[in-house]
Amino acid sequence: MATPTNRVFSTTELLEAVLEGVPPDSLLHAQRVCKRWRTVIQETKSLQRRLFLRADAQDRAIYKHNRKRTVLSGPESTKHTLFP
Repeated sequence: MATPTNRVFSTTELLEAVLEGVPPDSLLHAQRVCKRWRTVIQETKSLQRRLFLRADAQDRAIYKHNRKRTVLSGPESTKHTLFP
């Protein structure tokens, strides 16, 4: 018979909720507990964002903005893009 603790951790949504409260450095170590925890951490977008493994919409917008910026360089002041 499964214990209440095992039932909580075997329910993906509840495990995600518990892991949301774990500090990022401990979350990295939690991936080593078992294959299930590792899979949940790697497949949950919010946990990946906390570990900086996935960018959120705001980060992508900043990246796109910075990519379009141009700089002036060289004696002839020719425009060059930062990221061709």
